[in-house]
Amino acid sequence: MTGPAAPRPVRPFLVTHWSVLRIALPMTLAYLSTPLVGLIATGVIGQLGNAAMIGGVALGAVIFDVVFVSFNFLRGATTGFTAQATGAGDRQEEQDMLLGGLAIAAIAGGLILLLQAPLATVGLAALGAHGEIAEAGRAYYDARVWSAPFVFFNFVIYGWVLGRGEALTGLLLQLLLNGFGIALAFLLVLGLDRGVAGAGWAAVAAEAIAAAAGGLILLARTDRRLWRLGETINPARLRRLLSVTAT
Repeated sequence: MTGPAAPRPVRPFLVTHWSVLRIALPMTLAYLSTPLVGLIATGVIGQLGNAAMIGGVALGAVIFDVVFVSFNFLRGATTGFTAQATGAGDRQEEQDMLLGGLAIAAIAGGLILLLQAPLATVGLAALGAHGEIAEAGRAYYDARVWSAPFVFFNFVIYGWVLGRGEALTGLLLQLLLNGFGIALAFLLVLGLDRGVAGAGWAAVAAEAIAAAAGGLILLARTDRRLWRLGETINPARLRRLLSVTAT
């Protein structure tokens, strides 16, 4: 008969105003990233001077704000559980939580793509879109919806690096995402005259670029010998991650 498990070691650390701000600022920017994508698209489309296109993109952006923000728990849960594991010096648990978050992100992204048509129909109808505004909103939606898997992947990666205390890395990823989002929106909408669909595809490309950068960081800062792919579908672990939605 074995005795109780030994408690995990506690690693003391000093909490200062600066250390809190260093984490809070990138996290705040991360939570603003989803609505900022829509604001960028609306602002760039506004340069065309077409009221219907502006309204369509604005309504389409609202749909994504609601859908994507509903999965913010991927970021918050990953941050919290990663910080716990990192503080305890449990590298295995840290990577298990990361893989579990990525599994949920992949499933969620796939479901959004699978249900993209009814989501668009219900969303635009609920917002009262009709005529040219509805057409513009649907064109923007049909392009940007393909960013869903990248968005959710980025939520997990941002949460993971922030949970590890790597605030600068999180900030740089946000700057990369938003910088490319602005540049590509101008290029596709104004430079190549792709209209509202161009604004949507600019968001897709920017999220994909940020995801690629995040993937490289993941590969560089994890020990693949500790990857346990079975943990990605561990019911207890997935429930623990999903439980954050209720808080």
